[in-house]
Amino acid sequence: MNQDLQGRIALVTGASSGLGFASAEALARRGATVAIASRGGDKLDAARTRLADSGARVGAFSADVSDPAALQDLVAAVQSKLGEIDILVANGGGP
Repeated sequence: MNQDLQGRIALVTGASSGLGFASAEALARRGATVAIASRGGDKLDAARTRLADSGARVGAFSADVSDPAALQDLVAAVQSKLGEIDILVANGGGP
């Protein structure tokens, strides 16, 4: 495991599956603490569990990326729980 992102906080939206989850997984493998966000529900919980079970430091947050106010709340929640965000992967909403 490469630890070059140790101490960094990464926020990945649309991270409960697909490209977002793969991005979160790759960042975690490189040592980042990962905040994953999606609309919530079982898929988000399962993604958090998969990442945590692999040894990742991860926080899961529910947010609708199509709502600007929800995005502001998401950033505030991540910063409050994990610290300042160093990396953003803005993924979500489909093609």
